[in-house]
Amino acid sequence: MAFKDVNSRASRYAAKWFGTVGVLAFIIQPGIVQGFVELLGLSDREAGLTASAEMTGVAITAILAAALAHRINWQKTLYRCLVIAIIGNVASALVETPALIALTRFVAGIGHGGVISISFGAIGLTKKPDRNFALYLTWLLAYGAVGLLLLPTAFDTIGLSGVFWFFAIVCLLSMRAVKYIPHSADSRTEPEPSALEMPLPMKVTALVGVLAYNIGIGIAWAYLFLIGMAGGLSEQPVANALTASQVAGIGGAATAVFLAHRLGRLLPMSFGILAGAACLVLLLGRFDIGVYSVAVIGFNCLWNMTLPYILAAAASFDRKGLMTLYAIAMQMIGLGVAPGLAALTLDESGGYTPMILGSIYWLLGSFILIIFVTYQHRQRYAALQAAA
Repeated sequence: MAFKDVNSRASRYAAKWFGTVGVLAFIIQPGIVQGFVELLGLSDREAGLTASAEMTGVAITAILAAALAHRINWQKTLYRCLVIAIIGNVASALVETPALIALTRFVAGIGHGGVISISFGAIGLTKKPDRNFALYLTWLLAYGAVGLLLLPTAFDTIGLSGVFWFFAIVCLLSMRAVKYIPHSADSRTEPEPSALEMPLPMKVTALVGVLAYNIGIGIAWAYLFLIGMAGGLSEQPVANALTASQVAGIGGAATAVFLAHRLGRLLPMSFGILAGAACLVLLLGRFDIGVYSVAVIGFNCLWNMTLPYILAAAASFDRKGLMTLYAIAMQMIGLGVAPGLAALTLDESGGYTPMILGSIYWLLGSFILIIFVTYQHRQRYAALQAAA
């Protein structure tokens, strides 16, 4: 039996790999949404709702994974989720009508949701979740940068169906690494150093904050490609800017690796959430490719610098690792409903201003909730240390 310890190199690498497999479509979602519009002829609203259908499937599985974390075998569940993801991606490659593509993406989302939930849960069980989440994001964003850069070429050569076949093949090949994933949420051998059991109201507040943050992120992320096109920019410059934003995201995640445990969590999270919202303000008026690039690069960099701190903070709010799984469920719910919420804010002229404002408001709300609970945790932890 290959699995030994959540902190072993093989287990950590496998968790990060499956974290990437779990969001194969989401991390290049702006390009996929553009593909729905350009190649399948869906309207902007239909494309957003289709993306939301996939993320809804992800959210459903994430909720189930959090609720059943101590009752299921993670390896067996992961294997089954990969099978479902393969079925959904293959089916997506074979259909073209809006209703069927939404249904097949929903099925794929159910499979990918289980993959991402278990992988994030495994990372949350490690001794250094801040560092490991940040390293995982570095892997993920490297794929995202290459994916967004090559997506226009992929659409021209293998089409959207070919992209879905690629997702299915990656899931199939990944089955060989399932054996390196922990068997259950009880596999934690050494808790995160600052972990302590927070009161239930504080946990709920934190989870609502995680939900709000990811709604804010998801609203903007799903439509960044179309926002650029609506601003008068051509397709390839937009793709190039989004690719650069993924590279910047790698830098953001690497910054989190470097700063882990050096500045605490309050300062990086506060800066990351507020500055990320400020980047979206740049897209509210007229913009050229320079302004657009600054906005999307800053947004992606700050998002991926902040997310490891948020997930690691959640991991420190209990000593059993369950808060990580609940936080992942909230993340997936937020990302699941966000494209649909964004689609509903489109006005008749196709304007994106209400959507961008909505994203900013959700981010500001998340700031209040997440920072409040993190501050309370720091105070309680300091008091325990002083008493000891």
